[in-house]
Amino acid sequence: MRRAQRGLVLVMLLAVIGATPARAQDRPVVFLHGLRSAPAEWEGAAGRLGQRLQIAPTRPTLSWSETYARQADLLASQINPPAQTTVAVGHSNGGLVAREWSRRRPLSGIVTVGTPHAGAPLVTRFNEWAAYATATTAYGVLVSKAFNRPSNTSWVFNNVAPLVSWAISYGTAAVVDLGATLGIDARFPVIGDMRPGSSYLTGLNAAANINREASAVPRRVGIVSVAHNYYWAGPMRALVPEAADAIATTLYGTIAGLDFWAGWILANSPHGDPQAIQQAQSLFSIAGHLASIDEVYCAMVSSPSLNQCVPNDGVVPHTSQRYPNALNIVLGTDGTWGPAHTRMTRESDDALYQALAEVMQIPARGASPPPTPVPPPSGPSVPPGGGSSGPGYPDSRSVMRPGDRLRPGEAIRSDDGRFTLSYQGDGNLVLYQQGTPLWASGTNGRAPGSVVMQHDGNFVMYDANDLPIWASGSSLGYPGAWLTVQSDGNVVIYSAQGVPLWATNTVR
Repeated sequence: MRRAQRGLVLVMLLAVIGATPARAQDRPVVFLHGLRSAPAEWEGAAGRLGQRLQIAPTRPTLSWSETYARQADLLASQINPPAQTTVAVGHSNGGLVAREWSRRRPLSGIVTVGTPHAGAPLVTRFNEWAAYATATTAYGVLVSKAFNRPSNTSWVFNNVAPLVSWAISYGTAAVVDLGATLGIDARFPVIGDMRPGSSYLTGLNAAANINREASAVPRRVGIVSVAHNYYWAGPMRALVPEAADAIATTLYGTIAGLDFWAGWILANSPHGDPQAIQQAQSLFSIAGHLASIDEVYCAMVSSPSLNQCVPNDGVVPHTSQRYPNALNIVLGTDGTWGPAHTRMTRESDDALYQALAEVMQIPARGASPPPTPVPPPSGPSVPPGGGSSGPGYPDSRSVMRPGDRLRPGEAIRSDDGRFTLSYQGDGNLVLYQQGTPLWASGTNGRAPGSVVMQHDGNFVMYDANDLPIWASGSSLGYPGAWLTVQSDGNVVIYSAQGVPLWATNTVR
Protein backbone atom coordinates (compact mmCIF):
# COMPACT_ATOMS: atom_id res chain seq x y z
CA MET A 1 0.00 0.00 0.00
CA ARG A 2 2.80 2.40 0.90
CA ARG A 3 4.60 1.59 -2.38
CA ALA A 4 1.42 2.40 -4.31
CA GLN A 5 1.02 5.66 -2.41
CA ARG A 6 4.61 6.65 -3.18
CA GLY A 7 4.01 5.89 -6.85
CA LEU A 8 0.88 8.02 -6.82
CA VAL A 9 2.74 10.88 -5.16
CA LEU A 10 5.49 10.67 -7.80
CA VAL A 11 2.96 10.79 -10.62
CA MET A 12 1.26 13.79 -9.01
CA LEU A 13 4.59 15.60 -8.59
CA LEU A 14 5.51 15.01 -12.22
CA ALA A 15 2.15 16.36 -13.28
CA VAL A 16 2.55 19.45 -11.12
CA ILE A 17 6.02 20.36 -12.42
CA GLY A 18 5.31 19.28 -15.99
CA ALA A 19 8.31 16.94 -16.10
CA THR A 20 8.70 14.11 -18.56
CA PRO A 21 10.07 10.95 -16.91
CA ALA A 22 13.40 9.89 -18.39
CA ARG A 23 13.38 6.58 -20.21
CA ALA A 24 16.14 4.15 -21.01
CA GLN A 25 16.35 5.21 -24.67
CA ASP A 26 16.38 8.96 -23.93
CA ARG A 27 19.48 10.81 -25.08
CA PRO A 28 21.29 12.81 -22.39
CA VAL A 29 21.20 16.51 -23.30
CA VAL A 30 23.13 18.92 -21.06
CA PHE A 31 21.79 22.49 -21.13
CA LEU A 32 24.44 25.07 -20.16
CA HIS A 33 23.56 28.61 -19.11
CA GLY A 34 25.46 31.79 -19.83
CA LEU A 35 27.00 34.75 -18.03
CA ARG A 36 25.24 35.93 -14.86
CA SER A 37 22.61 33.26 -15.26
CA ALA A 38 21.52 29.96 -13.73
CA PRO A 39 20.08 26.55 -14.69
CA ALA A 40 16.58 28.06 -14.51
CA GLU A 41 17.40 29.87 -17.75
CA TRP A 42 16.87 26.57 -19.58
CA GLU A 43 14.03 25.18 -17.49
CA GLY A 44 11.18 26.12 -19.83
CA ALA A 45 12.87 25.14 -23.10
CA ALA A 46 14.30 21.89 -21.71
CA GLY A 47 10.86 20.91 -20.47
CA ARG A 48 9.12 21.74 -23.74
CA LEU A 49 11.73 19.94 -25.83
CA GLY A 50 11.60 16.97 -23.46
CA GLN A 51 7.90 16.60 -24.20
CA ARG A 52 8.57 16.50 -27.96
CA LEU A 53 11.87 14.62 -28.17
CA GLN A 54 13.39 11.57 -26.50
CA ILE A 55 15.85 13.49 -24.35
CA ALA A 56 16.89 13.31 -20.72
CA PRO A 57 17.73 16.95 -19.95
CA THR A 58 20.30 17.99 -17.34
CA ARG A 59 20.80 21.61 -16.26
CA PRO A 60 24.02 21.93 -14.24
CA THR A 61 25.16 25.07 -12.45
CA LEU A 62 28.21 26.73 -13.99
CA SER A 63 30.67 28.94 -12.18
CA TRP A 64 29.94 31.54 -14.85
CA SER A 65 32.42 34.23 -13.75
CA GLU A 66 35.43 31.89 -14.01
CA THR A 67 37.49 31.30 -17.14
CA TYR A 68 36.01 28.90 -19.68
CA ALA A 69 38.63 26.30 -18.83
CA ARG A 70 37.78 26.48 -15.13
CA GLN A 71 34.05 26.26 -15.86
CA ALA A 72 34.64 23.17 -18.00
CA ASP A 73 36.74 21.56 -15.28
CA LEU A 74 33.98 22.08 -12.73
CA LEU A 75 31.38 20.81 -15.19
CA ALA A 76 33.40 17.65 -15.81
CA SER A 77 33.54 17.05 -12.07
CA GLN A 78 29.75 17.46 -11.72
CA ILE A 79 28.38 15.16 -14.40
CA ASN A 80 29.66 12.29 -16.51
CA PRO A 81 26.98 11.18 -19.00
CA PRO A 82 27.76 8.63 -21.77
CA ALA A 83 30.15 10.22 -24.24
CA GLN A 84 28.77 8.40 -27.29
CA THR A 85 25.26 9.86 -26.94
CA THR A 86 25.58 13.11 -24.98
CA VAL A 87 24.64 16.42 -26.59
CA ALA A 88 25.62 19.75 -25.01
CA VAL A 89 23.40 22.78 -25.66
CA GLY A 90 24.90 26.08 -24.54
CA HIS A 91 23.46 29.58 -24.54
CA SER A 92 25.89 32.48 -24.94
CA ASN A 93 29.01 31.70 -22.85
CA GLY A 94 27.56 28.25 -22.18
CA GLY A 95 28.30 27.38 -25.80
CA LEU A 96 31.98 28.14 -25.31
CA VAL A 97 31.98 26.07 -22.12
CA ALA A 98 30.52 23.20 -24.18
CA ARG A 99 33.32 23.50 -26.71
CA GLU A 100 35.91 23.59 -23.92
CA TRP A 101 34.22 20.61 -22.24
CA SER A 102 34.69 18.60 -25.44
CA ARG A 103 38.46 18.84 -24.87
CA ARG A 104 37.99 16.78 -21.73
CA ARG A 105 35.57 14.18 -23.09
CA PRO A 106 34.09 13.24 -26.47
CA LEU A 107 30.53 14.40 -27.11
CA SER A 108 27.94 13.25 -29.62
CA GLY A 109 27.01 16.82 -30.48
CA ILE A 110 27.17 20.49 -29.52
CA VAL A 111 24.50 23.14 -30.15
CA THR A 112 25.47 26.73 -29.42
CA VAL A 113 22.83 29.45 -29.07
CA GLY A 114 23.84 33.10 -29.46
CA THR A 115 27.39 32.15 -28.51
CA PRO A 116 30.23 34.69 -29.02
CA HIS A 117 32.60 32.27 -30.78
CA ALA A 118 34.73 35.17 -31.99
CA GLY A 119 34.22 37.20 -28.82
CA ALA A 120 31.87 39.96 -27.70
CA PRO A 121 33.07 43.41 -28.86
CA LEU A 122 30.82 45.08 -26.28
CA VAL A 123 33.01 43.62 -23.53
CA THR A 124 36.02 45.46 -24.93
CA ARG A 125 34.13 48.73 -25.20
CA PHE A 126 31.88 48.58 -22.15
CA ASN A 127 33.76 51.23 -20.16
CA GLU A 128 33.58 53.56 -23.15
CA TRP A 129 29.89 52.83 -23.47
CA ALA A 130 29.38 53.58 -19.78
CA ALA A 131 31.14 56.92 -20.13
CA TYR A 132 29.16 57.78 -23.25
CA ALA A 133 25.72 56.86 -21.94
CA THR A 134 26.14 58.45 -18.51
CA ALA A 135 27.28 61.66 -20.18
CA THR A 136 23.55 62.25 -20.63
CA THR A 137 23.53 63.40 -17.01
CA ALA A 138 26.21 66.01 -17.73
CA TYR A 139 24.19 67.32 -20.69
CA GLY A 140 21.17 67.52 -18.38
CA VAL A 141 23.16 69.60 -15.90
CA LEU A 142 24.10 72.02 -18.70
CA VAL A 143 20.41 72.48 -19.50
CA SER A 144 19.63 73.23 -15.85
CA LYS A 145 22.45 75.78 -15.64
CA ALA A 146 21.39 77.46 -18.87
CA PHE A 147 17.88 78.01 -17.56
CA ASN A 148 19.01 78.90 -14.05
CA ARG A 149 19.34 82.62 -14.80
CA PRO A 150 16.09 84.56 -15.21
CA SER A 151 15.24 85.46 -18.80
CA ASN A 152 12.25 85.91 -21.08
CA THR A 153 12.43 82.20 -22.02
CA SER A 154 13.20 80.65 -18.64
CA TRP A 155 9.60 79.41 -18.41
CA VAL A 156 10.39 76.94 -21.23
CA PHE A 157 12.26 74.87 -18.66
CA ASN A 158 8.93 73.75 -17.23
CA ASN A 159 8.21 72.08 -20.58
CA VAL A 160 11.62 70.54 -21.15
CA ALA A 161 12.34 69.39 -17.58
CA PRO A 162 10.33 66.12 -17.91
CA LEU A 163 12.12 65.40 -21.19
CA VAL A 164 15.54 65.99 -19.64
CA SER A 165 14.64 63.89 -16.61
CA TRP A 166 13.56 60.99 -18.84
CA ALA A 167 16.77 61.28 -20.88
CA ILE A 168 18.94 61.10 -17.76
CA SER A 169 17.04 58.04 -16.52
CA TYR A 170 17.46 56.38 -19.92
CA GLY A 171 21.22 57.04 -19.98
CA THR A 172 21.65 55.66 -16.47
CA ALA A 173 19.64 52.51 -17.17
CA ALA A 174 21.57 51.99 -20.41
CA VAL A 175 24.68 51.38 -18.29
CA VAL A 176 23.62 50.15 -14.87
CA ASP A 177 20.89 47.75 -16.01
CA LEU A 178 22.95 46.51 -18.94
CA GLY A 179 25.96 45.71 -16.80
CA ALA A 180 23.84 44.02 -14.14
CA THR A 181 21.87 41.94 -16.64
CA LEU A 182 24.80 40.79 -18.76
CA GLY A 183 27.33 40.47 -15.95
CA ILE A 184 29.99 42.58 -17.64
CA ASP A 185 32.55 43.25 -14.95
CA ALA A 186 36.28 43.52 -15.62
CA ARG A 187 36.97 41.78 -12.31
CA PHE A 188 35.53 38.49 -13.57
CA PRO A 189 38.21 36.15 -15.01
CA VAL A 190 35.97 35.11 -17.91
CA ILE A 191 35.83 38.67 -19.28
CA GLY A 192 39.43 38.37 -20.48
CA ASP A 193 38.53 35.23 -22.42
CA MET A 194 35.50 36.94 -24.00
CA ARG A 195 37.42 39.74 -25.64
CA PRO A 196 37.72 39.45 -29.44
CA GLY A 197 41.24 38.35 -30.32
CA SER A 198 41.97 37.01 -26.83
CA SER A 199 44.56 34.27 -26.60
CA TYR A 200 41.85 31.89 -25.44
CA LEU A 201 39.55 32.47 -28.42
CA THR A 202 42.50 32.45 -30.81
CA GLY A 203 43.40 28.97 -29.60
CA LEU A 204 39.82 27.75 -29.53
CA ASN A 205 39.23 28.77 -33.16
CA ALA A 206 42.64 27.71 -34.44
CA ALA A 207 42.67 25.10 -37.20
CA ALA A 208 44.13 22.46 -34.89
CA ASN A 209 41.30 22.76 -32.39
CA ILE A 210 38.63 23.02 -35.09
CA ASN A 211 39.94 19.77 -36.57
CA ARG A 212 39.96 18.19 -33.11
CA GLU A 213 36.33 19.24 -32.59
CA ALA A 214 35.34 17.77 -35.94
CA SER A 215 36.79 14.45 -34.79
CA ALA A 216 35.64 14.48 -31.16
CA VAL A 217 32.20 16.01 -31.77
CA PRO A 218 30.76 14.70 -35.05
CA ARG A 219 27.67 16.93 -35.02
CA ARG A 220 27.90 20.68 -34.37
CA VAL A 221 25.27 23.37 -34.86
CA GLY A 222 25.28 27.10 -34.20
CA ILE A 223 21.98 28.95 -33.75
CA VAL A 224 22.49 32.56 -34.79
CA SER A 225 19.95 35.32 -34.17
CA VAL A 226 19.40 38.80 -35.58
CA ALA A 227 17.02 40.61 -33.25
CA HIS A 228 14.00 42.61 -34.34
CA ASN A 229 15.06 46.20 -35.16
CA TYR A 230 18.54 45.46 -33.81
CA TYR A 231 19.68 48.97 -34.83
CA TRP A 232 16.93 50.75 -32.84
CA ALA A 233 16.53 51.28 -29.07
CA GLY A 234 20.20 50.70 -28.18
CA PRO A 235 20.73 48.43 -25.15
CA MET A 236 16.99 48.23 -24.52
CA ARG A 237 16.83 45.78 -27.41
CA ALA A 238 18.78 43.39 -25.19
CA LEU A 239 17.34 44.37 -21.81
CA VAL A 240 13.60 44.56 -22.53
CA PRO A 241 13.09 43.52 -26.18
CA GLU A 242 9.33 43.26 -25.74
CA ALA A 243 9.19 46.98 -24.88
CA ALA A 244 12.15 48.18 -26.96
CA ASP A 245 10.10 49.62 -29.83
CA ALA A 246 7.95 51.63 -27.41
CA ILE A 247 11.06 52.89 -25.60
CA ALA A 248 12.65 53.88 -28.90
CA THR A 249 9.51 55.77 -29.87
CA THR A 250 9.69 57.65 -26.57
CA LEU A 251 13.39 58.31 -27.09
CA TYR A 252 12.92 59.88 -30.50
CA GLY A 253 9.86 61.76 -29.29
CA THR A 254 12.03 63.22 -26.53
CA ILE A 255 14.66 64.22 -29.08
CA ALA A 256 12.01 65.91 -31.22
CA GLY A 257 10.63 67.76 -28.21
CA LEU A 258 14.02 69.07 -27.17
CA ASP A 259 14.81 70.19 -30.72
CA PHE A 260 11.42 71.89 -31.01
CA TRP A 261 11.87 73.99 -27.89
CA ALA A 262 15.44 74.87 -28.83
CA GLY A 263 14.21 76.14 -32.17
CA TRP A 264 11.32 77.98 -30.56
CA ILE A 265 13.66 79.83 -28.22
CA LEU A 266 15.86 80.99 -31.09
CA ALA A 267 12.85 82.09 -33.12
CA ASN A 268 11.13 83.98 -30.33
CA SER A 269 13.97 85.57 -28.38
CA PRO A 270 15.46 89.01 -28.92
CA HIS A 271 18.18 88.86 -31.56
CA GLY A 272 21.57 88.22 -30.00
CA ASP A 273 20.20 87.38 -26.53
CA PRO A 274 23.17 85.40 -25.07
CA GLN A 275 21.06 83.71 -22.41
CA ALA A 276 18.52 82.46 -24.96
CA ILE A 277 21.28 81.22 -27.26
CA GLN A 278 22.87 79.31 -24.37
CA GLN A 279 19.53 77.72 -23.49
CA ALA A 280 18.87 76.67 -27.08
CA GLN A 281 22.38 75.27 -27.48
CA SER A 282 22.04 73.21 -24.30
CA LEU A 283 18.81 71.66 -25.62
CA PHE A 284 20.33 70.98 -29.05
CA SER A 285 23.34 69.35 -27.36
CA ILE A 286 21.40 66.86 -25.23
CA ALA A 287 19.11 66.08 -28.19
CA GLY A 288 22.10 65.43 -30.45
CA HIS A 289 23.67 63.21 -27.82
CA LEU A 290 20.50 61.14 -27.49
CA ALA A 291 20.16 60.89 -31.28
CA SER A 292 23.59 59.26 -31.55
CA ILE A 293 23.02 56.57 -28.90
CA ASP A 294 21.62 53.92 -31.28
CA GLU A 295 24.47 54.33 -33.75
CA VAL A 296 27.14 54.25 -31.05
CA TYR A 297 25.68 51.24 -29.23
CA CYS A 298 25.29 49.20 -32.41
CA ALA A 299 28.89 49.97 -33.38
CA MET A 300 30.13 48.89 -29.93
CA VAL A 301 28.20 45.63 -30.19
CA SER A 302 29.36 45.00 -33.75
CA SER A 303 33.10 45.60 -33.87
CA PRO A 304 36.02 46.51 -31.58
CA SER A 305 37.03 49.13 -34.15
CA LEU A 306 33.63 50.93 -33.99
CA ASN A 307 33.57 51.22 -37.78
CA GLN A 308 30.29 49.50 -38.58
CA CYS A 309 26.88 48.39 -37.38
CA VAL A 310 26.17 44.79 -38.35
CA PRO A 311 23.11 42.63 -37.65
CA ASN A 312 23.19 41.41 -34.05
CA ASP A 313 21.02 40.02 -31.26
CA GLY A 314 21.42 43.12 -29.11
CA VAL A 315 24.63 41.85 -27.51
CA VAL A 316 26.62 39.70 -29.97
CA PRO A 317 27.06 40.33 -33.74
CA HIS A 318 25.83 37.59 -36.05
CA THR A 319 29.36 37.13 -37.39
CA SER A 320 30.60 36.13 -33.93
CA GLN A 321 27.64 33.86 -33.22
CA ARG A 322 28.54 31.67 -36.21
CA TYR A 323 30.00 28.33 -35.09
CA PRO A 324 33.21 27.81 -37.13
CA ASN A 325 33.17 24.86 -39.54
CA ALA A 326 29.68 23.81 -38.44
CA LEU A 327 26.11 23.96 -39.66
CA ASN A 328 24.61 27.33 -38.70
CA ILE A 329 20.89 28.07 -38.41
CA VAL A 330 20.35 31.82 -38.84
CA LEU A 331 17.21 33.34 -37.34
CA GLY A 332 15.94 36.78 -38.23
CA THR A 333 17.21 37.64 -41.71
CA ASP A 334 14.10 36.80 -43.72
CA GLY A 335 11.81 39.52 -42.36
CA THR A 336 10.56 37.51 -39.39
CA TRP A 337 13.42 38.48 -37.05
CA GLY A 338 14.97 36.32 -34.36
CA PRO A 339 14.90 36.66 -30.58
CA ALA A 340 17.10 39.07 -28.66
CA HIS A 341 20.12 37.62 -26.87
CA THR A 342 18.44 37.58 -23.46
CA ARG A 343 15.37 35.77 -24.88
CA MET A 344 17.02 33.09 -26.99
CA THR A 345 16.52 30.28 -24.47
CA ARG A 346 12.80 31.12 -24.35
CA GLU A 347 12.10 31.82 -28.01
CA SER A 348 14.27 29.42 -30.05
CA ASP A 349 12.32 26.17 -29.62
CA ASP A 350 11.85 25.54 -33.35
CA ALA A 351 15.54 26.02 -34.14
CA LEU A 352 16.54 23.87 -31.16
CA TYR A 353 14.10 21.17 -32.23
CA GLN A 354 15.56 21.26 -35.75
CA ALA A 355 19.11 20.97 -34.41
CA LEU A 356 18.29 18.12 -32.02
CA ALA A 357 15.88 16.18 -34.23
CA GLU A 358 17.46 16.58 -37.65
CA VAL A 359 21.14 17.03 -36.97
CA MET A 360 21.59 15.16 -33.68
CA GLN A 361 19.09 12.51 -34.86
CA ILE A 362 17.11 12.44 -31.62
CA PRO A 363 13.70 10.85 -32.31
CA ALA A 364 10.39 12.34 -31.32
CA ARG A 365 8.47 11.06 -28.32
CA GLY A 366 6.61 7.92 -29.29
CA ALA A 367 8.94 7.10 -32.18
CA SER A 368 11.18 4.06 -32.16
CA PRO A 369 14.68 5.00 -31.04
CA PRO A 370 17.39 4.74 -33.68
CA PRO A 371 20.62 2.84 -33.12
CA THR A 372 23.60 4.70 -31.72
CA PRO A 373 23.92 7.87 -33.82
CA VAL A 374 26.18 7.52 -36.83
CA PRO A 375 28.57 10.41 -37.37
CA PRO A 376 27.90 12.43 -40.52
CA PRO A 377 30.51 12.65 -43.28
CA SER A 378 33.53 14.71 -42.23
CA GLY A 379 33.07 18.47 -42.10
CA PRO A 380 29.88 20.48 -42.14
CA SER A 381 29.20 19.81 -45.83
CA VAL A 382 29.55 16.99 -48.31
CA PRO A 383 30.71 17.38 -51.92
CA PRO A 384 27.64 17.20 -54.16
CA GLY A 385 26.95 13.61 -55.02
CA GLY A 386 29.76 12.37 -52.80
CA GLY A 387 29.38 9.45 -50.42
CA SER A 388 26.68 6.84 -50.34
CA SER A 389 23.11 7.86 -50.99
CA GLY A 390 20.82 8.00 -47.98
CA PRO A 391 17.37 6.41 -47.81
CA GLY A 392 15.31 7.70 -50.71
CA TYR A 393 18.18 9.61 -52.32
CA PRO A 394 19.19 8.56 -55.86
CA ASP A 395 22.81 7.46 -56.05
CA SER A 396 23.73 10.19 -58.51
CA ARG A 397 26.11 13.11 -58.76
CA SER A 398 23.14 15.23 -59.86
CA VAL A 399 21.81 15.20 -56.30
CA MET A 400 22.39 17.55 -53.34
CA ARG A 401 21.50 15.90 -50.03
CA PRO A 402 20.82 17.65 -46.70
CA GLY A 403 23.97 19.51 -45.68
CA ASP A 404 25.51 19.56 -49.17
CA ARG A 405 26.64 22.94 -50.44
CA LEU A 406 28.04 24.66 -53.51
CA ARG A 407 30.83 27.18 -53.21
CA PRO A 408 31.79 29.77 -55.86
CA GLY A 409 32.95 28.00 -59.01
CA GLU A 410 31.28 24.68 -58.12
CA ALA A 411 28.38 23.07 -59.99
CA ILE A 412 26.28 19.93 -60.26
CA ARG A 413 25.13 18.39 -63.53
CA SER A 414 22.33 16.23 -64.75
CA ASP A 415 23.14 12.57 -65.34
CA ASP A 416 23.21 13.07 -69.11
CA GLY A 417 25.54 16.08 -68.75
CA ARG A 418 23.29 18.48 -70.70
CA PHE A 419 22.22 20.67 -67.78
CA THR A 420 24.46 22.39 -65.21
CA LEU A 421 23.50 24.26 -62.05
CA SER A 422 26.48 26.54 -61.41
CA TYR A 423 27.25 28.84 -58.49
CA GLN A 424 29.27 31.55 -60.18
CA GLY A 425 31.95 33.81 -58.80
CA ASP A 426 29.72 36.84 -59.40
CA GLY A 427 27.26 35.56 -56.79
CA ASN A 428 24.65 34.30 -59.27
CA LEU A 429 23.26 30.76 -59.30
CA VAL A 430 22.54 29.82 -62.90
CA LEU A 431 21.08 26.78 -64.67
CA TYR A 432 22.64 26.22 -68.11
CA GLN A 433 21.75 23.95 -71.00
CA GLN A 434 25.06 23.37 -72.73
CA GLY A 435 26.08 27.02 -72.21
CA THR A 436 22.64 28.61 -72.64
CA PRO A 437 21.19 30.07 -69.42
CA LEU A 438 17.69 28.79 -68.57
CA TRP A 439 17.19 30.14 -65.03
CA ALA A 440 19.07 32.32 -62.52
CA SER A 441 18.70 33.41 -58.91
CA GLY A 442 19.34 37.04 -59.85
CA THR A 443 21.90 37.52 -57.09
CA ASN A 444 24.84 38.63 -59.22
CA GLY A 445 26.81 41.44 -57.64
CA ARG A 446 26.56 40.05 -54.11
CA ALA A 447 29.79 38.81 -52.53
CA PRO A 448 29.46 35.00 -52.86
CA GLY A 449 29.49 32.63 -49.90
CA SER A 450 27.76 29.28 -50.46
CA VAL A 451 24.47 27.69 -51.49
CA VAL A 452 23.24 25.06 -49.02
CA MET A 453 20.64 22.30 -49.21
CA GLN A 454 19.62 22.71 -45.58
CA HIS A 455 18.36 20.04 -43.24
CA ASP A 456 15.00 21.82 -42.96
CA GLY A 457 14.33 21.36 -46.70
CA ASN A 458 15.23 24.91 -47.72
CA PHE A 459 17.77 25.60 -50.48
CA VAL A 460 19.48 28.82 -49.34
CA MET A 461 22.19 31.09 -50.71
CA TYR A 462 24.38 32.89 -48.17
CA ASP A 463 26.64 35.80 -49.02
CA ALA A 464 30.22 36.24 -47.84
CA ASN A 465 28.95 37.56 -44.48
CA ASP A 466 26.84 34.44 -43.94
CA LEU A 467 23.58 36.35 -44.50
CA PRO A 468 20.89 34.57 -46.55
CA ILE A 469 20.12 36.49 -49.76
CA TRP A 470 18.02 33.96 -51.68
CA ALA A 471 16.02 30.85 -50.78
CA SER A 472 13.72 28.33 -52.41
CA GLY A 473 11.17 28.81 -49.62
CA SER A 474 10.69 25.07 -49.10
CA SER A 475 11.40 25.02 -45.34
CA LEU A 476 7.91 24.28 -44.05
CA GLY A 477 8.96 21.24 -42.08
CA TYR A 478 10.51 18.94 -44.69
CA PRO A 479 13.56 17.36 -43.02
CA GLY A 480 15.41 15.07 -45.38
CA ALA A 481 14.43 16.96 -48.55
CA TRP A 482 16.94 16.82 -51.42
CA LEU A 483 17.63 18.60 -54.70
CA THR A 484 18.39 17.19 -58.12
CA VAL A 485 19.24 18.50 -61.59
CA GLN A 486 17.11 16.29 -63.81
CA SER A 487 17.88 15.20 -67.35
CA ASP A 488 14.70 16.91 -68.54
CA GLY A 489 16.19 20.31 -67.61
CA ASN A 490 14.22 20.85 -64.41
CA VAL A 491 15.84 21.46 -61.02
CA VAL A 492 13.56 20.03 -58.34
CA ILE A 493 13.54 19.76 -54.56
CA TYR A 494 11.82 16.60 -53.35
CA SER A 495 10.67 15.74 -49.85
CA ALA A 496 12.03 12.62 -48.18
CA GLN A 497 8.85 10.92 -49.39
CA GLY A 498 9.44 11.96 -53.00
CA VAL A 499 6.93 14.82 -53.16
CA PRO A 500 8.12 17.78 -55.26
CA LEU A 501 8.39 20.95 -53.15
CA TRP A 502 10.03 23.46 -55.49
CA ALA A 503 11.26 23.59 -59.06
CA THR A 504 12.81 25.95 -61.60
CA ASN A 505 10.11 24.86 -64.09
CA THR A 506 12.62 24.68 -66.92
CA VAL A 507 11.59 21.37 -68.50
CA ARG A 508 13.02 21.01 -72.02
